[in-house]
Amino acid sequence: MAKPILLYSPRKGSRKNARTARIIIPRGIIYVQANLNNTTLTVTNVQGGVVCWASAGTCGFEGRQKKTPFAAESVARKVIGLVSMKEAEVRIKGSNRGRNLILRALRKSGLFIRTIKNVTPHAHNGCRPARKKHG
Repeated sequence: MAKPILLYSPRKGSRKNARTARIIIPRGIIYVQANLNNTTLTVTNVQGGVVCWASAGTCGFEGRQKKTPFAAESVARKVIGLVSMKEAEVRIKGSNRGRNLILRALRKSGLFIRTIKNVTPHAHNGCRPARKKHG
């Protein structure tokens, strides 16, 4: 797993928090889970180990604000600020209104997006129905 690079401050013996330090990886996978009520972004390395993550709740949004497109865009900006990588593969799951804004924020950051996959699960005729009850 990629170790965060701790940035030392000029004061003696103090350093910044590992959560706010930038993590440097050359390539990675960004999983976007855009539910109707929340948005979560998870950044992993190529092997699948989680490097960092953020959601609308960790960005300070509560209740009805978490499902807004603005919250989704700010989650993407927070993840971009935490991780420094050159190219990524994006996998989107869900049907939130902020999906397009997330992709736009990732492209604006200068990140080279190799592929964008939609991995939203769709029903394929479902399970076999229960037998009819006699009575």
